[in-house]
Amino acid sequence: MNEDNERQKLYLREGNKLLYGNAFNGLAISGLAAITLALSFLTPETRAGKITWLTVMLVILGLRCVDIFIWRHLPSEQQGKGRYHRRFTIGALITAAVWSAYSLFFYPSFSPEEFTCVVIILSAMAAGATCILSGHPLLATLYSCIMLLPCSLILLMLSDSYRVHLGILGIFFTLAMVFSALTVSRYIRNAIFLKYKNLTMLEHMEDLVRQRTQDLYKLSRMDPLTGLYNRSTFLEQANQLTERFHQQQINGYSVFFIELDSFKQINDTLGHTYGDALLRKFSGRLREFSDDNTWFCRWGGNEFIFATALTDPGELYWVADAMLVRLGMPYRIDEEQITPRSTIGIAICPEHGDSMSKLIQLADIAMYAQQDQVHERIAFYNKALEQSLLRRTTLLEALRSALAAGALSLALQPIVTANSQRIAGFEVLLRWNHNGENISPAEFIPLAEQSGLIVPVGYWVLEQACQILTEMPHTTASLSVNVSVIQMQDPQFVANVAQVLSEHQIAPGRLHLEVTETFFHQEQQGVKETISRLRLLGVKISIDDFGTGYSSLSVIQNLNIDYVKIDRAFVANIFDKGQSIIAAVMTIAHGLHFQVVAEGVETPEQAAQLAKFGVHFMQGYYFSKPLPPEQALALLPHKRQDSA
Repeated sequence: MNEDNERQKLYLREGNKLLYGNAFNGLAISGLAAITLALSFLTPETRAGKITWLTVMLVILGLRCVDIFIWRHLPSEQQGKGRYHRRFTIGALITAAVWSAYSLFFYPSFSPEEFTCVVIILSAMAAGATCILSGHPLLATLYSCIMLLPCSLILLMLSDSYRVHLGILGIFFTLAMVFSALTVSRYIRNAIFLKYKNLTMLEHMEDLVRQRTQDLYKLSRMDPLTGLYNRSTFLEQANQLTERFHQQQINGYSVFFIELDSFKQINDTLGHTYGDALLRKFSGRLREFSDDNTWFCRWGGNEFIFATALTDPGELYWVADAMLVRLGMPYRIDEEQITPRSTIGIAICPEHGDSMSKLIQLADIAMYAQQDQVHERIAFYNKALEQSLLRRTTLLEALRSALAAGALSLALQPIVTANSQRIAGFEVLLRWNHNGENISPAEFIPLAEQSGLIVPVGYWVLEQACQILTEMPHTTASLSVNVSVIQMQDPQFVANVAQVLSEHQIAPGRLHLEVTETFFHQEQQGVKETISRLRLLGVKISIDDFGTGYSSLSVIQNLNIDYVKIDRAFVANIFDKGQSIIAAVMTIAHGLHFQVVAEGVETPEQAAQLAKFGVHFMQGYYFSKPLPPEQALALLPHKRQDSA
């Protein structure tokens, strides 16, 4: 489109040059021809009319000469304007119309000689216009037609045969002039186009060479997506800090290892186009923290490095915190708003090492070790973090084979009715014994979620829970299974739940799925739709750890939750501030018609107080610790139980 616009501008500019450049000669010839024609055939009857016609013609030609004079004294960039093109066109067409008017007004008084003279002059003027007006094909065509056709048609209407023949000849001559004008104009436009191509090549060749050089420079030194340094260039530039430190020009330097969290999830849910756009915007915000003593690079994927000459931990923390605030602001990409988190690991020279590569490695360790932390997203490297990372790496590798090796097992903890303390159901808890060590779920569940292993492990737990339900067919007792956000995002999750229930012929109401309250205010795609579909199956939904999140009331109201589990922290404080929370939850429960389960009940006093508040169900070590399924099921009497 830009090339077409440039070409049209060139046609207009060059066309104006052709029109105005040859116009003076053409106007002079027109003036002489008009004077000769008007004065040579004067008669008493036509004198006044022809003098008037000649005056009009000379005035028009004079005005056109003034226009040409003005145009020639314009700056070159102004000469190609469209208004001058229009002015010349109007002047030429008016001139042609005045010439044509001579034939129309005076033909009744024409002698044979004057007829012949008029035809010759008009034909000559039309022929000359073919070249002079070649920069404007439409104008050249109209000029010839206006000049010749009226006179030719008049001749055709006369009775004299030689005049009719002149009329026919005039029409054919008009057609010939039109054809010639179009042919010459086509040739002129081709010549202008070739000139345009040559000018373009000459003007842009140097720019192209310069641009190619810059592109090669960027490809070799810059990350093509974000425009930051690539890895090799960053190490080359940032090693200046190491040299300055060894030359004792600075006291040290620091390295930030920055990771954009949940990037794979964004790519998988929204697509790589959104992921690339997010990386570009993320990089743009990082650049806001650059100065002469800092270097940035995209280390790879969603990882970035920041090197600075600062070494004071307080200053470094302030910079890192400011980065997290800025990087954590929402990103608007098309119609989507994305608010990802970031994690920063920091290593300092000479405290942690004196080489750039070593500090990058240690900052990476600090960052990775901090990713599980919800509130604190900044970590300085220390030995404990490295040991923690080593343990996490070892456990993750072991977890990959734990399911096949039979190292995972289930435990059941009873949930009892508050009024009779009869077992109404069990919560299913996952256990892992690794080389004789019982690994805490708080340690291995996050590993399973980060690695994606939570999906197959979660389906295994669901399958085992339904198998356990088939082993207690004569009771209405339920099983509560914890579900991860990663599982809920699986498009096949609802279908798989329905399939497992169908295969084991389990009443859907006996399966309760527990999701933590903090899960809902993450605005995950499709979460509410998934829960609605589960409830349509008949599966019960519980909110676990209620009161620790931020969107409790809206979640309950919008999703029509079946159960809410009060977090154990409030139960532990039931005789202090916790009782206000529990009382408030019970008030909401009566209004919104859901049932309440109190977790972490450890004393008879707590159980009695919870019963007074009207809590429906309780769970905790006061009633039973988590037990292997066989022992837990042995606690059930043979008669039917209240359900939870």
